Amino acid sequence: MKKIIIIWANCQGGVINLMLNRYYSSEYIIYNYANYEYIKNNIELPQYFYECDIFLYQNYSDRDDDYSLNNIINNIIKKTAIKISFPTLHRNYLQFPYDVNSPENIVTKEKPHGDFFFGIKPIRELVNQLKLNKIEETEIIKTVLYKIYDNNFIPVEKIIEFENITLEFLKMKILNSDIPNIYNFIIDNYKKERLYHNPNHPNGKLLNELCKEIFIKMNLNYPNEKENIILLENLLADWKMPIFNSVINYYNMTNIDNNCLSLWHTDITNFETYVIKYITFLI
Repeated sequence: MKKIIIIWANCQGGVINLMLNRYYSSEYIIYNYANYEYIKNNIELPQYFYECDIFLYQNYSDRDDDYSLNNIINNIIKKTAIKISFPTLHRNYLQFPYDVNSPENIVTKEKPHGDFFFGIKPIRELVNQLKLNKIEETEIIKTVLYKIYDNNFIPVEKIIEFENITLEFLKMKILNSDIPNIYNFIIDNYKKERLYHNPNHPNGKLLNELCKEIFIKMNLNYPNEKENIILLENLLADWKMPIFNSVINYYNMTNIDNNCLSLWHTDITNFETYVIKYITFLI
């Protein structure tokens, strides 16, 4: 008889669901539930929560409602069920050391992410200053494109500030989960190569490591690792944001993939078109 697995997570849960079904669908029935949708819309937890044999969940912050992890684990999930927590792996500013909030971005029903989901504060501030000086759009674009390649475009103190904030957050999330080894993987690699498409979405390399660690914790073999990285690479690539020369130079990164894209802007095809599209949006 197949065992029931519940995955209770953000968008990374779909990745784990895919990989478990890819290799172990004959052994498990797997249900993946987006925790943020249930919490936001106050949806009752499915009956499968009471029946599952394995509960894979992200260790989000404490709550005072029915979605509290303490409540779910102690009062809903079976006592005999295996419970494995894994980190959210979001809020990464190691490779994106700038504020991504975009006050100009308006979210509507038709545009759930607005026109430009992630902002880039250094560019926004530069564009706004040039607009105040009555600089024309073509000159604004030219000026910004010139400045973004400067190694000091993002000051070193900002890179260090965001690095410390991110490492503190990741350390707290990861080392309090059941797969702490992924913290060392990030530490060993974030100065070498891209690990995230944007601050909230890991790329194939990091998602592969997440899945592998969960499989190990479940005592499952994790085959075809190179193929898995390729498969996972584009699953969360909704916004592939630029990594600036300032960061590349500061970390001395030598293996950097900087091909940018957005699912909502097909004319973004590389680093410069991403920046131009963002400047145009701001203007």
